[in-house]
Amino acid sequence: MTLVSARLTRAAVAASAAAALALAPVIGAGSADAHVVARTSGMGDKGFGVVTLMVPNESDAAATTGLTVRFPAVKHLLPEAKPGWTSKVTKDADGAVTEIRWTADPGTPGIPVGEFTEFNVSGGPFTGEVVLPAVQVYANGETVAWDQQAGPGGDEPEKPAPTINASAEPPRVNGSHGNGGMGRDSQMLACAEACQACAESCRRMATGA
Repeated sequence: MTLVSARLTRAAVAASAAAALALAPVIGAGSADAHVVARTSGMGDKGFGVVTLMVPNESDAAATTGLTVRFPAVKHLLPEAKPGWTSKVTKDADGAVTEIRWTADPGTPGIPVGEFTEFNVSGGPFTGEVVLPAVQVYANGETVAWDQQAGPGGDEPEKPAPTINASAEPPRVNGSHGNGGMGRDSQMLACAEACQACAESCRRMATGA
């Protein structure tokens, strides 16, 4: 390991630890501070990519056993295989995907109390701002609809719908290891910077700053 790599490794580890410490009070603050969210690292030129849905269990007594997400008639979309879960894809008359439902398999824990999991879908095309209304199902029969959109003032609603911006450009990197890829040191520097940014964001969320 080079001296630069060693320094960057220490920076990344320190930033990751700071992020974890900052995030802890947010996760433990109760159901009002967590909700189903969607994210993507950026879509390609034609609007294809991977969308990740992060699903926390906000119940104090029951596991999450199901998740249903509506999609705006996406022509090509596949759910990632996920151990312990079964997915069902619904399509319209033209064959476009309009809904995906994940159900925990019998005898599996689903998403236990105080934990979260992620569901991935791959495909497209997605364009512009894409709202993905979701319904979370608990083992005790309770359901929570995450389908509200921000008001005119931009204030976040109580049960916001997961949303992605498919127009955001994917990360562009320069490096010395061929084909426009990142060198190892550049990768580690980017990771450290990302972790530091995450730590600062989490700190602000935790303190209300």
